[in-house]
Amino acid sequence: MRLTDTEKLSEKYVLNLCDGSDLGYVTDVQFCTETGQITAFIVTLDTGLFSFGKCDRAVIPWEKIECIGEDAILVKLTPNELRREEKSKKGKKFWR
Repeated sequence: MRLTDTEKLSEKYVLNLCDGSDLGYVTDVQFCTETGQITAFIVTLDTGLFSFGKCDRAVIPWEKIECIGEDAILVKLTPNELRREEKSKKGKKFWR
């Protein structure tokens, strides 16, 4: 078994196999405090050049991760499965 750390995870692209989109980079990891198992990756989404002040993040459940490779993380998410977290300018979080 090969081990990695969150710093190395944050250097990998997250690519969606369903539509070929580049979702961004892993910025955080969710895990179960009882078992210590990873339950999801949090990814900062690439929102484009003119998205100043907007911070979109997505939660990618562990079971949707197909492969963690040397340069990228491959996931299978349909558009309906992609949960986005947005921060308003006041810093409040909400899911869509």
